[in-house]
Parts: sequence; structure tokens; C-alpha cells
Amino acid sequence: MKTVKYFWFIIVTMMFVNCDSFIEEEPISVITSSSFWKTSADAQAGIIGCYDKLQQIYRSEFGGYIHWTDGRSDVAKQGQTDAGITAQGVWANNLTPTTIGTDWSTLYQAINMANLALKNIPNINMDAATKDKLMGEAYFIRAYSYFMATRIWGDVPLLIEAIDDAKLDLKPKRTPRATVLAQVRKDIEDALSRVPTAYGNAVSDRGRATKGVVNALKVDFLLWMARVEKTGNQDLQEAANTAASIVANPMYSLLSNFGDIFKVKNNNETIWAIQYNMGAQEIGNLGADLTPLAQGPFTGGKMYYQLSDKIMNAYANAPATDLRAAATFVKFNALGATNMCIKYIGSAGQGTQRVFDSNIMVYRLGGIKLMYAETLNELGKTAEAKIQLNDVRNRAGLPVTVATTQAELRQAILDENLVELPFEGSRWFTLIRSGRIAQEVATIQTNVYDENSKLLWPLAEATLRQNENLTQNKAYN
Repeated sequence: MKTVKYFWFIIVTMMFVNCDSFIEEEPISVITSSSFWKTSADAQAGIIGCYDKLQQIYRSEFGGYIHWTDGRSDVAKQGQTDAGITAQGVWANNLTPTTIGTDWSTLYQAINMANLALKNIPNINMDAATKDKLMGEAYFIRAYSYFMATRIWGDVPLLIEAIDDAKLDLKPKRTPRATVLAQVRKDIEDALSRVPTAYGNAVSDRGRATKGVVNALKVDFLLWMARVEKTGNQDLQEAANTAASIVANPMYSLLSNFGDIFKVKNNNETIWAIQYNMGAQEIGNLGADLTPLAQGPFTGGKMYYQLSDKIMNAYANAPATDLRAAATFVKFNALGATNMCIKYIGSAGQGTQRVFDSNIMVYRLGGIKLMYAETLNELGKTAEAKIQLNDVRNRAGLPVTVATTQAELRQAILDENLVELPFEGSRWFTLIRSGRIAQEVATIQTNVYDENSKLLWPLAEATLRQNENLTQNKAYN
């Protein structure tokens, strides 16, 4: 997707950014509702701007995606470069309000972009069907952003009105997590009723909100609600029904060659991927966080992370027929950090220098099948759950699972997630859902997920300084 120059007006959302002087100065390049949001082209550009803000979350050092998710889990350990994680134990247990990744500003910029779209697109004279579709995309982006934010910080400010006044002194309080999640649920349904089944081209079908994409978010959301927020079997059953619709969707299929999932952009296994394009200078994504500074054919990154010993042992102990290991890592014995994830190595640049322009996978069919298996198993449908798990194992070149009981299958699904989806952003939240995070991550000492727990992130120190109405999560007071 192209970065659209119109979107300097999102500077009005920067009251969430760490800039104490912002509220004292009027930005010089603001395009407000009086000069934008007038035409169909404006509406289209506005939605692309929403995706552009999400794209920044996955860029190295711009957003916190890898730090929020797999970086704290059992798939990762410290790499060559210190990203504030001098040891995994420090990263896992001793987060502070100054730790990298505590800033939520990029998520709130995406939220406000979506709010601006939802406020202004209804007033534009344009094709009704196109208008409805764009509104659906805005609802989806807001739902995804709030779902991410509330799982990371718990209670977060819930803003569903657009902020288009750069002089507005906005200092919102935190909203209870339950209220935020209720809004996510509503936004998902509002998106589903509006987005298309397909756009008709690979980039849009895999990079923008279709019914399949929104349904993938819905499965993720409902599984979280049932297992973490304890909403019960109704959400589990709806998650299972929704996952079944994705599995049955002819747009999606498991690729026979595991490595092609990441080498071939917008393939049939991809449900939703954040799009990057070297020609549009959309580069520098989280592949750089996994790639060495120097030596070997994959240089140019900062290698904050490498694959953990736990996952390397899992690959080493797997049958030789497992196709995933060779497609997931390479080993550099000459380097201090040797277990490099190669899912996002990008394009070849000058010499051995990489250009980090790989698409970043958010939802793909292999991951949905594991969530489907998890959902079915929690409903007591263990035999049906095994079918979905075995589909993933068989594609990887492995025999069917030997698990027979619900408890055994619960662990088998969790173990499969470890080797199927490292650095795809699912592991941390899967561990929280399991209630076994302390057993799976050696440096985590709690399975309790609440406002007193360090399973939640702290709010950034600068954010608290800027808005006295915000309070810190209790584990960090």
C-alpha cells in the first residue's frame, strides 16, 4: 500500500505521542475536515492512511509489535543487539515505564484515523456500496487496534469520536477493559456487515479487510473472551462456527510447501498480511529485528531477537520429516546470536545487505486451524479438534498426534503453536489464553492476568507525564 501524503493531518492524534510541547504549538501541516474528506478519492485515501498507521506498528523501532507479542514469549531470546532485554528474565519480569514498546501512540493514531473516516465518510457524496465498504474497513481497523491495546495494557482510553482539532486539550482517563472489549465486539460485527467477500486482486484480498479477514479477527477475539475473560461456551461455539467458515472458504488453503508461506507474497494460505513494497519505500519492518548486523548472506538488521533454545530443541527433537525447521531458521555459528528466524528476510539489496520488505503475517490458515482446534477442544469436541491439529501436522510432514484426552490435546495444540507460528505474533496471547504461561516461559512467575500482573505492560513514563488523568498499572507503581 502507498503512503499517502495527505495524512500529515494525523498529527492531531499526537497528544498520545511523547512530546510535551505539542499542545503548545499549532502544527503547520494539518489537513482538517474542512479541506479534506470531500470526495470519493479522499475517502479511499483516508482508509489507506489507516492501514499505513498499522504498517508502522510492524516496522523496526517504530512500533512495538514484536516486543508486545513473541518478544516476551518462549520463542525468543536476546540477539546481538540490546533492545532493553539484557536477559530474557529482565524482559519478561522487569518491564519499566521506560522500556521500549510501552508507547501506544501508533495504535492510537490508527484508531483516530479510523474515527475520522467513520465521522466523515458518511457525509461524502459517493457510490453507496463503496462508502459502506470503506466504513467497514474503518470499523475493522478500530476493532483490531483496540483489541491489541487492551490485551497489552488492560484498561485503555476508549475514544470513538474523531479528534480533528489540533488545539484540543484531550486528557482521557482509562476505560475499563470490559467496556473496551464490548466496543471491539460491536466494531467487528459492524465491519462484517459491510466489508466485501473479496476485492478481486491478491494484494487487496490479503491486505485489506474482507469477510475472511474480519472473521479471523473474530475467532481470535471470541477465543480470548471465552478463555481469558471467562464469557463461556456461547463465545466458544461462535468462535468454532466462525473458524469453520474460514476453513471452508475457497479463498484459503494450506500451502504444501511451508517455506512458500513467507517467500510468496499474498499466497492462498494468507488471510491478512501487513503489506510492504520496496518500490514505495515501505521497508524496514520487523525482519530487521531478527537479522544479524554483519556476516553471512542476511545482513543489515539489528538482531534484537533470535529463536530461543526451547524452540531450537523442539525442532531438533522433531522427526526429520518436519519441513518447518529449514523454512524457519538458519544457524550462524560465527556469531554470538546464531538462531536467526528467516521468515521476514526480505529482498536482496546491495551485496549481502537485505531490504526488509516482506509482508508481515497477521492471520493465516495454519494459525486459524490451530485456534479452531483449541476452540473445539475447549468445547469438549476432542476428536474434531484433532482433525484440525493433524491437518497442520500433516502439512509439516509429521504423523498424527498421539494425544487422546482433552488435557493431552490442549498441550499438543500449545506445543504445535510453538513450532508452527514463531514470530507471527500469536505466541504470547496464546500462552495467556492457556493459563500456563509460567510453566512454558521459565522466566515468568505468574499465570494471573489482571491489573496487578506483569503480564500486562506498563504505560510509558512520558505518556503518564503528559496526561495526569492516566494511572499506571498497579504492578509498576
